[in-house]
Amino acid sequence: MQDKLKKLSIISPEYFNQALRKYNIPEIDFTRILLPGETIDKWMVEFKEANKGGYFLRYAIEGMHSNDYGLWAVSTKGAVMNQNIINIYDALKNGTTPKVIDPNIFLNALKNKMKSDKHKRISHKATA
Repeated sequence: MQDKLKKLSIISPEYFNQALRKYNIPEIDFTRILLPGETIDKWMVEFKEANKGGYFLRYAIEGMHSNDYGLWAVSTKGAVMNQNIINIYDALKNGTTPKVIDPNIFLNALKNKMKSDKHKRISHKATA
């Protein structure tokens, strides 16, 4: 069961960064990102829209297919980090606790799954 927290109608850059720090996510320098008069809410709409395309995930898949571990690892971590930022924002707006995943733990779980799947394919070929 998720904790019900105070719903926020307007989120300040300071409060949002405080929430990011709580979950060990680097702060965002909104003074460099927001246009005069622009709010976190408007920026998050654009951020969410930009992340719908899954560009990080496309690079992660490309890295897996080309055996480029660096591309795969960085892209996977970037996708998880962006989703964490979105989850934290949504939780602040809805008064709930965000679902935040450690990108390193996610990456290790994915690596272990891939190794397991590869081992199963090799074992299956050997017994066939």
